[in-house]
Amino acid sequence: METVACILCGSTGGTARVIPSTGACNADVKGETFTLITCPCGFTYLNPRPTREEIKAYYPSEYYPPAELSSRTKVDRLFKRLSKVMKKGIREEFYGYPGTSRSWVVRLLRRIALYPEYWHLRFAGRDILPFKGQGRLLDVGCGPGRLLQELRGQGWDVYGVDFSPVAVSRAQSVGLNVKEGDLLTAGFESNYFDVVNFSHSLEHVFDPVATLQEARRILKPGGRVLLFLPNAGSAEAALFGNWWVAWDPPRHLFHFDRRSSARLLELAGFQAVKTTTSTSKSSFLGSADCYFQYVEKSQRKHGSVLRHVAGVGCLVLGHLGYGGELKAMAEKPS
Repeated sequence: METVACILCGSTGGTARVIPSTGACNADVKGETFTLITCPCGFTYLNPRPTREEIKAYYPSEYYPPAELSSRTKVDRLFKRLSKVMKKGIREEFYGYPGTSRSWVVRLLRRIALYPEYWHLRFAGRDILPFKGQGRLLDVGCGPGRLLQELRGQGWDVYGVDFSPVAVSRAQSVGLNVKEGDLLTAGFESNYFDVVNFSHSLEHVFDPVATLQEARRILKPGGRVLLFLPNAGSAEAALFGNWWVAWDPPRHLFHFDRRSSARLLELAGFQAVKTTTSTSKSSFLGSADCYFQYVEKSQRKHGSVLRHVAGVGCLVLGHLGYGGELKAMAEKPS
């Protein structure tokens, strides 16, 4: 284990909080405890933390479960496919993505049909990235490349990088340009990308400031960086306390809220920072199940009433800025 200082202010002090690991992704971690430090500047991080070598033991070989889709019910898979079709249509009708040529009447009817879901995504803080022509996009922590395949099919020139050899092999098997390793060692050209995306990956890296500085180097002037992070300032984190699933020690080394994520981006040299939040119902319910199991010592799972209430509550909390997922967007100065 190693001891580190706050990446935002350099302080080594703060308030300690012991967090148990539930083994949500790796049963071998279950039962261990880890310490989170909340710095006087307000930032929360794991300290002490595993070294770069030690952390490998905390990731299962299948960090991206291959059975994820097959484990869903037929109804779940049907709704997932329907959601993909609707999102593709929303990209084409509202965000400038290329699609099949249609008459103005068909396009008007299509926009009317898709508008409720378009509004829902915007209200929930899940805006879609506008199309950039033949723009280049890099996904850091891309896993097996599901997002890259989706965006490649709609015109983006896509690239990825991931630490998992299993995930990289899967991505490469479908023709994706994905490198194994991290962004600091990937060696991409300067001023090359229009967008660099971190979808729940930045909290895993050992040096977020240096990683974002590298993202700034490889972005074109005016290019965007997108961060999707667990929101440590969320109502979900406050409600479930130590049993919020997104603490996920020791894999999550840093815990951001809207203020600390904006500060991090500014330290890395970005401008025009904008933050929003949303909440995944599955994350909320996962935390609830964790609470039932470890606090109430019960094997019961969430019921249908909680599932429906959580859906509405998560939507409202996300819109108000207290959602469990944080989205931060910033630009490289022109």
